[in-house]
Amino acid sequence: MPFIVIEGMDGAGKTTQARLLYEALCQELGEEHCYLTREPGGTPIGQKIRNLLLDPENEEMFPETELFLYMASRCQLVREVIQPKLAEGCTVVSDRFLLSSYVYQGIAGGVGVEQVKVLGDIATKGVYPDVIFVLDVSLEEGLSRFPKQAELWDRMERKGVEFYGRIRQGYLQAVKEYPRAVLIDANRPIEVIHQELWERIQPILAKAYGI
Repeated sequence: MPFIVIEGMDGAGKTTQARLLYEALCQELGEEHCYLTREPGGTPIGQKIRNLLLDPENEEMFPETELFLYMASRCQLVREVIQPKLAEGCTVVSDRFLLSSYVYQGIAGGVGVEQVKVLGDIATKGVYPDVIFVLDVSLEEGLSRFPKQAELWDRMERKGVEFYGRIRQGYLQAVKEYPRAVLIDANRPIEVIHQELWERIQPILAKAYGI
């Protein structure tokens, strides 16, 4: 069954678009045939790892540590949720997946994409998305969507403008290299973006469900 991932830098609107796509799928296929999840998190163990990763007090965390923690959360999510749901015949929508580590830790964090790929193969157990929608937003627009009070920013949001510049460029690079990644202009209105995503998944749904 289809596995759809929404990617992009913080502030690109991933969570909103993942929710809208999930809701549209529920209307089309029935709620029992759809599942929405997110990374890091998506499971009780993954949520504990998420709290650790995003805690602003953990500023000393190295990119390599981040990578292992994200992969641990991902591994649990794949085995506990994504694989079973796909096997049940559900279409799964995820707010982030492996491409996030490819960009955030592999490129922007300097760990290296080859190391991410090796660990990713282990963590995902060969489960890869049918399509990855990469929401591309200008750096200025993306950062403007962060919480107004800096004290409310999580640990990743506090990494600064230079880091997020590398993130955006990393995603633009990854779209050229990563299988099934599709670049989406996220500077447009929410409903316009949603409509494009909905139109783009129709061939995937038709192949999976014969609709």
